[in-house]
Amino acid sequence: MVFTYLGAFEKWQGVDEFVKVAESLKNDSEIVFVIVGGEKEVQDGNIHLIPKVPQEMVSQYYALSDVLVLPRPTHPATEVAAPTKFPEYLAMEKPILTTKVGDAACFVEKNHCGIVVRNNTPECLKEGIIQFKNKNKDEKRSMGLNSRKLAEKEFSIDKMDRDLSSALDDI
Repeated sequence: MVFTYLGAFEKWQGVDEFVKVAESLKNDSEIVFVIVGGEKEVQDGNIHLIPKVPQEMVSQYYALSDVLVLPRPTHPATEVAAPTKFPEYLAMEKPILTTKVGDAACFVEKNHCGIVVRNNTPECLKEGIIQFKNKNKDEKRSMGLNSRKLAEKEFSIDKMDRDLSSALDDI
């Protein structure tokens, strides 16, 4: 089972905690961690740290994943700003592991498209990973389908165009 994070490595993304979880599970032969967006390339057991990749390659990393991860900590910036990767994650028809932070967590819970853990401590993230390991293929597939449906419903270009036009009309 491949757990993937793609994006920036700023503190408010929570990647450091996700790396700690990966390190604690690096001998688990049933799990692979792909963490894309850092400065250097490292392979250590089942952990693959990959430097930033060109935008045209991002979908390839999404495609090889079983679960896409948003390990965000609680912080004023994460409470008000949804990550741009969230709609991309949804569009890839993959289940999502996220922390209980901001709109992304609300969307995942309401639409049954992944697992939401209490916070981004290594213990909570590891708990979410174990929950995914214990789900059968049909459950994970259903979460992925729900992700795609949510992407089409809330994040399509047509929906964003309508929302923007409506907001401009209100001005």
